Amino acid sequence: MFNATPQYSYNKVPMEVPQGNKKDAPEELSFWSRVTFSWVLGRLNSAQESVDRLVPGQRSTFWNWRDLRDIWMKHARSAQARDKAPRLWKVVLSFPKIEGFTQLFLLQISILCARILQPTMFSFVFTSDPLFVSPVPWYWAALTGYWLSVSVEGLVRSHYSYSAEMTSGSVKSGLDGLVFDKVMRLKKTSLVDYTSSHVVNLISKDLDSIGSCVYSVPFLLTAPVELLIMSLLLLVMVGWEVLLGVSYIMFCTFLRCGVGKVYKKMHLGTAFFSDQRIALLSEVICGIRVIKMNVWEEVKELPFIRNKTLALGAFVSVQQAVPIIASLVSIVTLMMSGKELTHENVFLIILVMYILESSCGESFARGTDVLVRTLGLLDRIESFLLIDFPLSSFYENVASRTSEVPPSDKPPSLSLIGVCCEHECELVDIDLNFVTFNCEGAQLVALTGPPKEGAVTSLFCEAILKEVPLSRGRIVQHGDLAYVGQKPWIFSGTVRENIVFGEPYIKESYSAVLRACKLNEAMQCLPDGDMTKIGHGGYKLALSQQELINVARASYSSASIVLMDNPLSHVSISVANQVFDDCILSFLSSRLRVVVTGRASFLERCPRVLLMVDGLIIREGSLDNIRESGENLTWLRTDTIHEKENSGVVQQSLSGGILSASLREPSVKNITDRDAEGFSIYLRYARQTGWLPSLSVVGFLLTLTPGVVLAGLGIWFARIADLSRDYHYHHFSLSAIVVGAYVILLLLRALFLLLCGLRSSMRIHDRAISTLLKTSVQHFENEEKDAFLRVFSKDVECLDEKLPSDILQLAQSVVEHAAVAVMITLVAPWTVLAFIPASLISFVVGKKYLWLERQARDNENNTLTPLMIYFSDTMMGAVTIRASQKESYFMKEFFRLQNQHMTAVCMRSAAEQWLAMRHLAVMSLTMCVATVVVIFTSNNTFVALSLTFVRQLVVGIAIIPFLVKNIEQDMTSAARLMSFHDMRSESSHQNDTKPPEDWPKEGAVCISDSLLSHTYGRRRVSFETLSLSIEPREKVCIIGQKNAKTISFASKLMLLSKGSQQEVWVDDISLATISLREARKAFCTLQQTPFIFTASIRKNLDPEEKHEDEELWNVLDTVTMKEYVKGLPGGLDYMMTQSVNFSNSRLLLLSLARAILQKKKIVIFDGVVSGVDFTTLRIIHSVVKNQFANSSVITVAYGPIGLETILHHDRVVVMEQGRIVEMDSPNALLSRKGSLLSEFLAPT
Repeated sequence: MFNATPQYSYNKVPMEVPQGNKKDAPEELSFWSRVTFSWVLGRLNSAQESVDRLVPGQRSTFWNWRDLRDIWMKHARSAQARDKAPRLWKVVLSFPKIEGFTQLFLLQISILCARILQPTMFSFVFTSDPLFVSPVPWYWAALTGYWLSVSVEGLVRSHYSYSAEMTSGSVKSGLDGLVFDKVMRLKKTSLVDYTSSHVVNLISKDLDSIGSCVYSVPFLLTAPVELLIMSLLLLVMVGWEVLLGVSYIMFCTFLRCGVGKVYKKMHLGTAFFSDQRIALLSEVICGIRVIKMNVWEEVKELPFIRNKTLALGAFVSVQQAVPIIASLVSIVTLMMSGKELTHENVFLIILVMYILESSCGESFARGTDVLVRTLGLLDRIESFLLIDFPLSSFYENVASRTSEVPPSDKPPSLSLIGVCCEHECELVDIDLNFVTFNCEGAQLVALTGPPKEGAVTSLFCEAILKEVPLSRGRIVQHGDLAYVGQKPWIFSGTVRENIVFGEPYIKESYSAVLRACKLNEAMQCLPDGDMTKIGHGGYKLALSQQELINVARASYSSASIVLMDNPLSHVSISVANQVFDDCILSFLSSRLRVVVTGRASFLERCPRVLLMVDGLIIREGSLDNIRESGENLTWLRTDTIHEKENSGVVQQSLSGGILSASLREPSVKNITDRDAEGFSIYLRYARQTGWLPSLSVVGFLLTLTPGVVLAGLGIWFARIADLSRDYHYHHFSLSAIVVGAYVILLLLRALFLLLCGLRSSMRIHDRAISTLLKTSVQHFENEEKDAFLRVFSKDVECLDEKLPSDILQLAQSVVEHAAVAVMITLVAPWTVLAFIPASLISFVVGKKYLWLERQARDNENNTLTPLMIYFSDTMMGAVTIRASQKESYFMKEFFRLQNQHMTAVCMRSAAEQWLAMRHLAVMSLTMCVATVVVIFTSNNTFVALSLTFVRQLVVGIAIIPFLVKNIEQDMTSAARLMSFHDMRSESSHQNDTKPPEDWPKEGAVCISDSLLSHTYGRRRVSFETLSLSIEPREKVCIIGQKNAKTISFASKLMLLSKGSQQEVWVDDISLATISLREARKAFCTLQQTPFIFTASIRKNLDPEEKHEDEELWNVLDTVTMKEYVKGLPGGLDYMMTQSVNFSNSRLLLLSLARAILQKKKIVIFDGVVSGVDFTTLRIIHSVVKNQFANSSVITVAYGPIGLETILHHDRVVVMEQGRIVEMDSPNALLSRKGSLLSEFLAPT
């Protein structure tokens, strides 16, 4: 009897916790440097050194992660004991050190006290009743108190912002560490529903709101207190009548909260369409060759929804008039109650309403919105952290594991005892059934099975790696393990880092590994040898090179057990056999090796072979013994080739993939913030509105007019305070009309600016998409898909939502503050002597800040990208990392990158506060000088006016450089999108000539006797003089190595490369004389990587909806997919996604069914017959023979090709180095001595 409970037995490893670096301690700073943020200037002088040391107030990511992990585990245990799920928001609330939140609340209370002192000191100024010739000391004391309270508010607010950034940074880095730790611990089966991009979004985009939440939540507690105290002050100093104005501000606050909820619903609705747009664009980029060949560029439409930006922007803009309206309501109520209006109570009311609108109307409403949004984001992170909860392993600290195993004299061993497990793959359950086997010492064991058992044999490896749960049995492992996955994995770094993989570098061992894995020649082709960076942003390696590096990584490790799942499957036969002999058989001869493979040449070299069928091991022994037992092994890949013992051929196969992939020129221009500094990009953006210049004049007037009205309103209120009671009613009716006009002007300005921005965004996006679809395929081949998706997701979102709103806010802020300065200058002209130098100093300081901010932003971007890439790479290779027990190594590197990024973020915040402090000093001095000038040149009414509105300059003008910075960042997105406008279109969009309607009739293809050339990346690939004619209904196979020239020739045939039309004739019609779109309609193309839409099976088979269901079922029956599709939920209406639901073979068969429906005279198989399983290949042969009997078929094959495939063609063309070296019938070439065809022959 086997144990019902699965057991894993393996050596325990010593605990090692990745400690924080002592050098990460923040440097000691003087009090003055801390207060004024002067330290940030020195830190930003060096981009790299500035992020290598923590900033004041910052905690290391390691300690944040450790503290948050301990709290999370404690809370999880408590919740599990109560049979409940733990809540992450409770953990976050209890995570920060008590002094972190305490400091925030103390600073918030200081801001509250400064705000309360301002109306109090304002009232004391006018109750002293001074003589303007010789004011009493109490008067100056009250003025000084008012000035200090305003300045202290600005000072404390700056430090509050920085402290909030520090606290939120600790929370974010701790949560990042939790997510990363979870990725390290989660098994492969648990991550089925999560992609790397989804998890990366969790730690990047989703966690961004944590900072806003930490900043805004304390306002939710202090805003009601401030509202109550301010109301009491007004009640005592003015009267109960003013409470009506306070009530109006409360009403607008709740209204803004309600609008925020509506906006979120609109955002969720538009997010759905935005996701559809990005998904569709991703499909277009992946399948651009198929789309262009089938002329589907205009079949699908992209949805655009931008109304939410317009509605919310207009509403927020009108909120600018709330304090004026509230003041008017209070003053009118006060007048109607019979109380006398004085300059003191009129401007005291205006001052308090501005303060309440800032704290309650703005901060409180924003705080509630951010809090709700953050709770939702924490729920998403919580759901990820709760995968596999509750489990005992949930609390395991795998980040503390090491790859070191205590020395032992016992040889390595691996035993599976009655192992049973199951897993769902490709909508089918696969399982292992009571698998039992044992191996130890320096054995070489191979596991194989029919192609349909590929998923089961991979499950065998996953069971050994403990990536899938066992239903029964146990696995006993003695010795550490190295794993080579079926899908090769490399991370962004140097070649040496990928091979050494955290082990000590030993030159002799490293060189021996390179020799055994045949990587020495490849290293010589790289510019920096093995120190060349690969992965994201580095050299792009071919799959064969990645596989060799994976084998080298396992070979270099000190693991005593090496597990390989279908290794070297993408490596050429000659190189693969050499690596198997020199590395697996020889170099690893002292280790226990378990190899899963289907290659007969590998199995023949293995003394012990396990044959698995239906999840059971049915035979064991050498390959010859299994064959003698009568088992059917026809599915084995028996590599019968005549190899050339030529190192040049090996070197070419090793280095070709590297060179061809590394010299590509990006299509998406690397637009940086520096490119958005010039005026030309702003002018080009403005021209995208397409409106007449006269409208620009109207827009300019609409922008300035509200400021003029605001200045007039301030002076108007001062005049009303000096009038007698008899004139109040008449003037207040006029005031109401002016305030109404002010609100309408604000609304018109917002609508105009937002409409201009949205119109520009729409036109820029539409033209970019149109140009992109009309450009050549090379633009897509020369760039990674993520580069296009980043532009059309993040940049389009920026143009739709951020840029119009930022432009509106900048216009409002500039006009409002200019109106205040003009207002005070009108009542006291001599104040211009204070405003002019203050403006000049502010301009100089703002310019210095923009330099600081760009440096800080560069640091932030330069540290964020490596962090996100590292996270994504780690998630993709989590299985390999866990198998090698390198979690601690990767956690340490993650902590280092996270520390650098958080330091850069904190320095950006410090740069912002550096500017705020200097603006505060300049504007505080200006406020003092301007007030003194008004005191000695005007009356008490204008003193009250200046004190009320100068405060707005002090506390609000610092936002202008921030808005300028935001717009500059937004313009970078606009510049990237507009760079697509400059792409050149294909000639198909310039020539509209159509061929005869019945063309082509026969399907004859002729390539002229001329010199072909093609741009591949940055290289110009040229062919020798080449001539090829294909007769009607002839089946031709073109064979060559998969390199730049063979791929270019295939592109010529499919009319995807520039100048293809010049050399191709179809049925005696030169394709150069007709539209390229019409020429492509003559061809039907099948790619090696099948292309599908995210749509139903019916839509994928018939994108243009020209066929009946009966025809669709018939073609599915032809490709043996009818019964399978019938078994799917919905049948033809079953929704397909990008290669998630179906294996590559089934996707290929669906593409074949689609090709049958098109009934084209010329069919091109581009690499389809290379690497497909035996069953699928037989179906392809049957379709070519029966369904394409009246069509010309061109098969382009790369590398080894089966004998049966060769014999199904009438003629074979062998290419080498861009020229045709052999061309004849298959039998003639096979019988010819020394034929190059034998090098590519791999009969099955």
